[in-house]
Amino acid sequence: MELCAEVEIEGSPAPLWEHITRGDLLHEWSPFLTSLTTPLPASGAVQLGASPPNSRELHLTPRVDRLHPGEELHLVGTLVHARVLTYAFSVQLTPLSEDSTRVLYRATATGWLLPFLGPLLTAVARGLAFQCQALKRRAEGTARA
Repeated sequence: MELCAEVEIEGSPAPLWEHITRGDLLHEWSPFLTSLTTPLPASGAVQLGASPPNSRELHLTPRVDRLHPGEELHLVGTLVHARVLTYAFSVQLTPLSEDSTRVLYRATATGWLLPFLGPLLTAVARGLAFQCQALKRRAEGTARA
């Protein structure tokens, strides 16, 4: 299962990356991702908090799978065992022009628990969309201020 949300934002990747990875400031603007280990380690486990709409807050401990500052963050985790549930979360920044960037949030999951997570997956999909719009408001509002 894969869920994606993307948005085009006025601005270069560097300031967007700062908004996305400053875990200590996520609570100020993010409706979905509520916390993230700061500073991000190049490898190892991180703490990730997510608050899907109309669901309880999730406290996850994925590991950094790929980290390319300014371009990509990819986290992978499991619940109990990989066969039960393996999840991944990523964000990719792609420059479209000198002053425009595409931001793609992606969440994936596999495992035997997946068929029982329908309402939560719907909430995560909505959360990713809300995250994109909130990032756009934050980044473009900061750039104009």
